[in-house]
Amino acid sequence: MIKKIDRVALSKYVNRKIKRKINHHHVFSVISILIDELIEDLKQDKQFKIINLGIFGVKRTAPRKYFIKFRNKHLITRSKRKIFFKVANKFKKKLISFLDIDKMIKNNTGEGSE
Repeated sequence: MIKKIDRVALSKYVNRKIKRKINHHHVFSVISILIDELIEDLKQDKQFKIINLGIFGVKRTAPRKYFIKFRNKHLITRSKRKIFFKVANKFKKKLISFLDIDKMIKNNTGEGSE
């Protein structure tokens, strides 16, 4: 379940974590600056390494060829950008250890439901 976070709750959370009282306008201005910097770096196809979690970034895809039969033409698409996230090996192993494959298979086939 995803909770909705409003501005007041976010500023209270930040104040509690840093154990100081900061005006909520300053908190939102810092967050907006961080998001703007993140967007600029992603536009330049940079990658972000998040320690113990993984790598997040944008990759350019190669142009692809395709054929239009009724016009009898070969065309090429433009290259596009894809967002990717690669999970770190330690985190991936931890996730797999918590995963119960037998339970998932039963739920998908309908055997586990009553």
